[in-house]
Amino acid sequence: MKLSFKYRFIISFVLLEILFLAMIASVNFSSLEQNSQRLINERINALKSLGNELVVTPLSVYDLATLDNILSGLSELEGVEKISLFDAQGKKLSEVGDTNQLNGSLIKIDKEITFESMKLGMLHFWMDLSQNYAEINSNRSLTLKIIFLEIILSIIISYIIGFRLSRDLEKLTEYVRLIGEKGTANVPTLNGKDEVTELANAMNIMQTKIN
Repeated sequence: MKLSFKYRFIISFVLLEILFLAMIASVNFSSLEQNSQRLINERINALKSLGNELVVTPLSVYDLATLDNILSGLSELEGVEKISLFDAQGKKLSEVGDTNQLNGSLIKIDKEITFESMKLGMLHFWMDLSQNYAEINSNRSLTLKIIFLEIILSIIISYIIGFRLSRDLEKLTEYVRLIGEKGTANVPTLNGKDEVTELANAMNIMQTKIN
């Protein structure tokens, strides 16, 4: 089935719009993933550095009470669900938090505690990144909603433009038919600069020469 000019115009316009928006969305999602991962890595590195600086001194003198307080404070940081500290021989010295009740996106982070190249122990962090991933998914959903609205808007705009163009072309087609049958037609004189105006003025010139 052959489609009319109006519908071919609408389909072409919408397909180009979808292609353009898909490219933008692809770049947007890629940038979002990279930025989110960069922020997560920065949080992890900051946590590892902070943990090392805080525990290195009390760990070197086996001050277990201070280590318990430090781990308790670190566990209050956003996203930190559990912290364990072991000495150089692998003996657990302190542990704060629990991950048994969590269903989120947990990752385990290991940080070796050293002082002047000597290993003093090991810190283990468990972080819940479900909030980070929820924000990523939320941004994706928002982007997709915006794209959907833009597609709807482009369909409306293309329909209006296509309707006007096809209406003018149908009128010109009717004028051509009348000129062919009767040698004359009441073609309006237009003052625009588009192709439809040029065709209408050309028809006026044509029927003037015919008559």
